[in-house]
Amino acid sequence: MRTKVLLVVAALLMAIVSTVAIGSNMGFKISIPLSTTGDGSNFVSIPYYWSVGTWSGYTDPSPGSLTASDLYYDVGMTVCQEVQRYDAATSSLQIRSRNAFGIWTGTDFPIVAGEGYIVKVKTGANYICVGSHNPSLALTMTTAGDGSNVVSVPYHFTSGTWSGYTDPSPGSETASDLYYSVGMTVCQEVQRYDPSTSSLVIRSRNAFGIWTGTDFPVVPGTAYIVKVKSGTSWTPSHY
Repeated sequence: MRTKVLLVVAALLMAIVSTVAIGSNMGFKISIPLSTTGDGSNFVSIPYYWSVGTWSGYTDPSPGSLTASDLYYDVGMTVCQEVQRYDAATSSLQIRSRNAFGIWTGTDFPIVAGEGYIVKVKTGANYICVGSHNPSLALTMTTAGDGSNVVSVPYHFTSGTWSGYTDPSPGSETASDLYYSVGMTVCQEVQRYDPSTSSLVIRSRNAFGIWTGTDFPVVPGTAYIVKVKSGTSWTPSHY
């Protein structure tokens, strides 16, 4: 009897461990609001394992890989105007679009896990994005250009814990949490694009350890700009 009980307990423990391990990587669906506010640009966070649908009449210009064209079509042919990628090396945007004659223009750049993208829309919509998380993926942060990196933050991002860190906005995940998660000695700024003003909202910390700027919330489905002082790899914490 004792042996049977021990076996049952062991089986339950294994089941619990398996559930936790798989839970962080379960498939999910998220509705991302896309707005025409400002110039219609929206910073979008893509799941690290991203799944796209199939569309009637769509001929994939880059079969076998996920690219800007796939994201354009996944958002919606009648909704999407452009898909843009920030190129840190040149501090410029790569743009993929489709003209009124159905001809593709610009570079069909690959969709890279951990990168955030700018989706410019012609009309407001909710983009239903499907995928799952890769908990072991380390994002490479580069100082190329001005040190800005557009990153996809996991929908279940959590700040983690750090010795000596006093959370200025406890109970919610904010720009300060993202700053500390990337690394206090590495991160220079965390920025959010505000479409209503077509400008950046900036959170930083000065040499005296005093926070500056707005401690804006980190919203699932939104990509952020992380500006770094030195190159690093970042594996986001999550629940």
